[in-house]
Amino acid sequence: MKEEVSALTVARELADQLDPSVVVTSGSAYEDTHRIWNGAVTSRPALVVRGRTQHDVQAAVRAARRRDVPLSVRSGGHDWAGRSLRHHGLVIDLTGMRQVTVDAQTRVADVIGAAASHALSAATGTVGSVGMAGLILGGGYGPLSGPFGLALDNLLSADLVLADGRLITVDEHHDVQQPGVQPELNLRGLFTADDEGRFWFRSVVPRHYPIPDDGPVGHLLHATGRHPNRPAYIHFIGGCPGYQPVTTHVFLASSPYLDSDAVFGVKASLIRPVVEIDDAARAKEYGVPTPFQLIEFDLVLTPA
Repeated sequence: MKEEVSALTVARELADQLDPSVVVTSGSAYEDTHRIWNGAVTSRPALVVRGRTQHDVQAAVRAARRRDVPLSVRSGGHDWAGRSLRHHGLVIDLTGMRQVTVDAQTRVADVIGAAASHALSAATGTVGSVGMAGLILGGGYGPLSGPFGLALDNLLSADLVLADGRLITVDEHHDVQQPGVQPELNLRGLFTADDEGRFWFRSVVPRHYPIPDDGPVGHLLHATGRHPNRPAYIHFIGGCPGYQPVTTHVFLASSPYLDSDAVFGVKASLIRPVVEIDDAARAKEYGVPTPFQLIEFDLVLTPA
């Protein structure tokens, strides 16, 4: 009940800031957003912001943060678990943000429909109605993945609204690759532990990968009979006031190349098992479908 009251307060605040037609709590526009691909999902948000501009999205994020209202984002509505509809929360509906610009000369396009008239195509999903935002966030497998990679691999840049409502533009470069150009921690996650030092996050399970081997490093590897592959890992930088920061990895025990990493020597203490969990209650706790995979580890800091 508290969530519903807060959400209705947010609805009134946003109606004063935005075009009132953008903020809906009932009616046909609400029902259009509520209907998603999996008809078995019965979640009903308290309000919907049918964003048309970046400003609409920023305002919705800031209002939800200020009033502590649960927030979700709906794109094409194809997530089978229905996570785009936060029950009694605020849903940002992106289906109205459909402007497409095609640059035929540089062969860059947003979606396949707009590209077709220019004799171009795009790395989209297997179903035409899948929204590009959700598709890319999940990697984006489709019929052109073989020759051109995932949809994510073809994304050059994006305007991103952060959890605090700020708008930034990101591309494929890390912050350290373009200092002063890319925002701090670009392409990285920033997590804050609780008072007991605990934190958790969810991600895709990483895979092993090759480093570039077409330059001097590759020549050296080939000359010494070594492969260019790195095992699967997650990279961390941990810190706390009064303690020395630590930069480290967590390697997946199931990954190949643990004993022959092309870049570093893998310490046994950094290897962790990936455990498959088929428990509906735990999956609900983390907000993931079953089964899911779990990695547990500790980062231990040394006093400064």
